[in-house]
Amino acid sequence: MNIEWALVFFTLFVGLSVGTFAGVVLTEWWGKAEQVRLPGAITALVALVIGGISSVLHLGHPERIFGALGHPTSGIFTEALLIGLFGLDIVAYMIAMRRNASGQARKTIATIGLVPAILLSFGLVTPMCYLLGLPGTHGFCLCSMWSQQQSWAASVLAY
Repeated sequence: MNIEWALVFFTLFVGLSVGTFAGVVLTEWWGKAEQVRLPGAITALVALVIGGISSVLHLGHPERIFGALGHPTSGIFTEALLIGLFGLDIVAYMIAMRRNASGQARKTIATIGLVPAILLSFGLVTPMCYLLGLPGTHGFCLCSMWSQQQSWAASVLAY
């Protein structure tokens, strides 16, 4: 079995992005470490872009992404949708920071961004669980725990 390096990088960088932005959201909620919020958001956005590019490159022919995006039930469509929503929220959060928006507005934007981030984190490993032969509830729980552990570990490493 060959290692699909593009999928490894996709999982790593998207997990890093989710974990880093979760750390940014926690600092926003707690009102601490204001100086790391913008660098954290930039890191999360860059990691998300690298992860998204890796997702496209694993297809072998990047032009195949357009065919996959035409089918809303495909896994790549779901990944692309969640990456797009999450990236849009990170950009909105950075704009709110740049324009000195109120703390409540920044908290709201950041919290809304956690929804696609958490869904993306769970969605990262569900297909891999089936590839590893772990279908069903037990496999989903194990993979979900692994996904969350990866995201929070990435957050700790980023800070």
